Amino acid sequence: MPRWNIRSPFAASDESLMTRVQRNDDAAFAQLVERRQPAIRRLCARMTGDLHLGEELCQETFVRLFAARQTYRATSKFSTFLWRIALNLCHDERRRAIRRNECPLDAEMLLAASGELPADRRLVQSERAAFVRNAVMGLPTAPSSCCVTMRT
Repeated sequence: MPRWNIRSPFAASDESLMTRVQRNDDAAFAQLVERRQPAIRRLCARMTGDLHLGEELCQETFVRLFAARQTYRATSKFSTFLWRIALNLCHDERRRAIRRNECPLDAEMLLAASGELPADRRLVQSERAAFVRNAVMGLPTAPSSCCVTMRT
């Protein structure tokens, strides 16, 4: 799935949707959530290093967005407003984790350990491994053996 958010030139802008949300338009809020949720989920997962916590923070971001809808000013970019809410939640969570002496694990590391890496990630990993293996085999004997020994 491409990362680009391609919309029709006739689609409402985020700013106009948010103005409608300020007038309690639930359909406009649903459009904003559908449009922006994937990016906010990725941001929160990367910031926390935990997919599940990232999902929770993503949901909380939209709850807080709705609660703060009256403070949004249409003269500002909506994306900045939304990302600031999400980043503040992530920073707050990091501070709480530090106080609890928790060390978040990398989300991808957790997936790899559970054997649940998505197919595209497994493909990238296997291609990368094949590339490295071929590069090592192309080295002269001494450097090649060092690389192989270091890997095992």
